[in-house]
Amino acid sequence: MKVKGLTQAEADLRLKKDGLNQVPEPEFSFWKEFAGKLWNLSAWILEAALLLECALGKWIQSLFVLLMLLFAAYNGATQKKKSRKVLSSISQQLTPVVAVLRDDRWQKIDSKYLVVGDIVNLQKGDILAADIDLLDGNLTLDESSITGEAKNVHKKAGATAFAGTTVMDGEALGRVSATGTNSRSGQTINLINTSAAPGHLQQLLTKIIYYLCLLDGVLTVILLIAALIRGENILEMLPFLAMMFIASIPVAMPSTFALSNSFE
Repeated sequence: MKVKGLTQAEADLRLKKDGLNQVPEPEFSFWKEFAGKLWNLSAWILEAALLLECALGKWIQSLFVLLMLLFAAYNGATQKKKSRKVLSSISQQLTPVVAVLRDDRWQKIDSKYLVVGDIVNLQKGDILAADIDLLDGNLTLDESSITGEAKNVHKKAGATAFAGTTVMDGEALGRVSATGTNSRSGQTINLINTSAAPGHLQQLLTKIIYYLCLLDGVLTVILLIAALIRGENILEMLPFLAMMFIASIPVAMPSTFALSNSFE
């Protein structure tokens, strides 16, 4: 099948208009991440205990609680920063090279320079870097990365192969129809990056801490009732109750979950 690709000048103009064929990662701010670690359920409990210890004049205990709080926030933000660097490095190393028809000759280019209208040659083992309308040939694609389905999909001329899928068998020519955030996988990634919804691990962490706090609440009620029955001074029990809540919060757990979630 005879096809005509773009000239390099046309490709440069489209690249200038549409931008690189990549999904920009959200900007990471260490101090924003640090502040975020101080605004969650486990941090609230430590902060409440800190205020209580200060009100009671327990300055040494207050200092230890403050150090625990700052350590958890700093460690969590640091691990998130490290995981971002690792993932960014891996992403750059896995950037595929594609065979594209430019100026009536086939050449290998970095996939991030693909533009809409480019003619590309797809072969077994290729990872699609953009949405591509098949012009000729047949392909067997692994679309599990975007659909979750383990079964391979067969596509022929006229069908669209999506970015992020892998060619398991066959060979075909295709025309790039969408790149970057306009591609199907790009739209999905962009939606995930901009979503404020907490991940599964974060929800699990919050639930664990919630039940620990609930257990502490029940124990607190029991101890207060026992103190009233025995005629003891409740104010003298406040430091003990504060430490009980602090002890029930696993300080390292938020950092561990944040690191695990980054590599999930």
